[in-house]
Amino acid sequence: DKNLDNAAEAAEQFKLIQAAYDVLSDPQERAWYDNHREALLKGGLDGEYQDDSLDLLHYFTVTCYSGYGDDEKGFYTVYRNVFEMIAKEELESVLEEEMEDFPTFGDSQSDYDTVVHPFYAYWQSFCTQKNFAWKEEYDTRQASNRWEKRAMEKENKKIRDKARKEKNE
Repeated sequence: DKNLDNAAEAAEQFKLIQAAYDVLSDPQERAWYDNHREALLKGGLDGEYQDDSLDLLHYFTVTCYSGYGDDEKGFYTVYRNVFEMIAKEELESVLEEEMEDFPTFGDSQSDYDTVVHPFYAYWQSFCTQKNFAWKEEYDTRQASNRWEKRAMEKENKKIRDKARKEKNE
């Protein structure tokens, strides 16, 4: 309102702010935004979203580490870094602030009761919290009626569940 030097740019900024306010004020639009936040922030929903999560296949072979020491290329450091990256990705992908801490991988000197056992207890039952909304095929906001919206939601859920299952395996 006080930006007299550049009224056109101020008007554009105001329109963006108003659009954001409209989305956040509408419970359905807000829920849709929350579910698609990661995809929107990383390239949009037009199919160009690139899942930049860690490719774990590289770490399923002994060639990814050198020896069983605690040095930079050693087994413990390599896999500790892998699990730290997975934990970081999980924390970035959820809205909840109350996500539990991830247990550390430890090192060659780690105690079984305080490090090794808690690590395996947690990660053996780990399931990703990512919602995989970027995999969705249909934008349910474009549905012309409730039946069509439900059909879109059902198909999107199948796609998300399949992606989650693949990630967890």
